[in-house]
Amino acid sequence: MDFPDILLLVSIGLLGGVWNAVAGGATLFTFPALMAVGLSPVVANATNFLALLPSNAAALPAYAKELQNIGRALVPMGVVSGLGAILGS
Repeated sequence: MDFPDILLLVSIGLLGGVWNAVAGGATLFTFPALMAVGLSPVVANATNFLALLPSNAAALPAYAKELQNIGRALVPMGVVSGLGAILGS
């Protein structure tokens, strides 16, 4: 990997982390950047997921009050999402 590729990934990574914490959806430009530097789709997908986890964790405290207000309504949605993921796999 040469310097321009590294510079691209660092730049897109920083932008993606901020974007994901504020608005979500950073995968729309972080994943293509990983593919552009030559990573396979599977490796790019896994790398993208792990790279954006810290921005999700950083945004969680900002949404804590809203999550508390929703409370138990999240449990059925989580169960349905989990079943959908298992069936879809």
